[in-house]
Amino acid sequence: MNRSYEKSLRILLISIGLLLLCAAFYQVWVQCYNPYLHMPFFRRGNYMLTIMYGAVLLLCVLSLKGHTLGEARLTEVIAAQCISVLMTAVIVYFPMSLLQYELLEFRPLLLLVPGQWLLVAAWNLLANRIYFKLVPPLRMLLVCDSHSRGGREIAKKLNGIPEKYDICGQIGTEDGEDAVRERLRDYDAALLLVKDEEQKRRLVQMCFHQNIQLFLAPTLTDVIVNRAKVTHSVDTPLLRSTAHHLTLEGRAVKRGMDLLGAAAGLVITSPLLLLAALAIKAGDGGPVFFRQERLTRDGKVFRIYKFRSMVTDAEREGQRLAAENDRRVTGVGRILRKTRIDELPQLFNVLRGDMSLVGPRPECPAIAAEYEKTLPEFSCRLKMKAGITGYAQIYGNYTTSPADKLLMDIMYIERSNALLDINLLLLTLRTLLMTDKTRGLPVNRREGDEL
Repeated sequence: MNRSYEKSLRILLISIGLLLLCAAFYQVWVQCYNPYLHMPFFRRGNYMLTIMYGAVLLLCVLSLKGHTLGEARLTEVIAAQCISVLMTAVIVYFPMSLLQYELLEFRPLLLLVPGQWLLVAAWNLLANRIYFKLVPPLRMLLVCDSHSRGGREIAKKLNGIPEKYDICGQIGTEDGEDAVRERLRDYDAALLLVKDEEQKRRLVQMCFHQNIQLFLAPTLTDVIVNRAKVTHSVDTPLLRSTAHHLTLEGRAVKRGMDLLGAAAGLVITSPLLLLAALAIKAGDGGPVFFRQERLTRDGKVFRIYKFRSMVTDAEREGQRLAAENDRRVTGVGRILRKTRIDELPQLFNVLRGDMSLVGPRPECPAIAAEYEKTLPEFSCRLKMKAGITGYAQIYGNYTTSPADKLLMDIMYIERSNALLDINLLLLTLRTLLMTDKTRGLPVNRREGDEL
C-alpha cells in the first residue's frame, strides 16, 4: 500500500491547528492590545507580530514533540501543545511590552491561554480521527525464530494500539528466506525478532530491497554503535565509536546547568514543597522525607531524598517494587506520586552533586546487583550521574522492564549534550501530565525496588 501521503497529512493537520492558535492570538492582539499602544500597528504590523508568535509557538511545539500526531499518544500531543501555548504566551509578552516601553496588561493573554487549550483539545481530537480515517493501520508481518519468545511481548504491545498497528501475519525463519520474501509482498511492514545476526542481516536487506518498513528491537550493541562516525583513514570505510563519556568541558557545562536549574526549580516550587511537607506531616505524623541509598556515576552510593509517599514501615519485609493499588502508599502519597511532586526533593541531591537534572534513573545497589545477574551490561548506566529525568523516565514507566530501561539509558549516554538535556527537560513537562506512567507494577510481578 502506498503511504507516501502520511507525513504530508500529519504536517497539514498540525499546521491547521497552529494556524487556529495564531488566529486566536491575532484577535486578542487586535482587540485588546493594539488600540492602546502609543503608536498602534496597521495591518502589516499586526501580521508580522502574529508571524513572530507563530514562529515561537512552532519552536515550542517541535521541542516538546507536540507535532507527532499519529505517532505519539493523543494525550501526549495535546499535553505538549498546551504547554507550548503557555510557554509562547510568556515569551511573546516581553517583546510585546517593548512596543509600549512598559509592561502591558497580562490579563488578556492569561484569558487567551485557557481558550487556546480548549481549541488544542478539540482540534487534535478531530485531527486524530481524520488522520486514522485516512491512514489505515500498518499491516505487519511478524518474522521470528524459535529463540524470540520474549520478543513476542513486543508484538502484543503493538497489537494493543489497533489504530496504528495490525500484526495480521506470522512466519518463522525456519520456513526459509524464500517463503519470507513471498509473504512480505502482502504487508506494509515487518516486525523482525531474530537472534542470529547473519540471518537478521539478510532479512534486513530483503526488506530494504522490497521497500518494506522494518521494526527491530535494538540490542545494546546496536545502541552503542548507532552514534558511530565514519572514518576514512584507510581506503576501507570504518565506523569509529566515541569514548562514551562527557568531556571535561561537557561536564562543566552540565554541572552549571544543574546548579542553575536546581536552584531555580527550588525557588519556583518552594510553595509546593511546603504544602507537600505539611500534608505528609498532617496525614500520619511520620517523617516528611524518604531516604534511600542509590547508585550514581562510577558506582558511588548516595542517599536520595524524596517526599515520603508510603507508610513509615513500608520496608519492614524488604525492598520491593510498588504495585498497582499498593496498600503501603498513603492517601497523600498517591497524590504526590501522580503529580510527581514526591520527586522534587531530589533537587537538593542535584545541588549537592550526587545527581544531575538529566541522566539515568538511580537504582538501589541491591536491586542493581540483582539485575546484573541476568543483565551484566546493567552497570554501563553508571558512566554518568544519575538523573531526576531522562530517556527512561520520559519514555518508560514503572512497569517498563529493566532491559528496556537499560537500552533507553544507554541511548541517552551515547547522545548526551546540553541541547539534548534542554529538550528532555522540556519533554518532562509533558510527562508530568501523563499520570498513567506513575502506576505501579501488576501485583503478580515481583522484582527490585522503585519506592
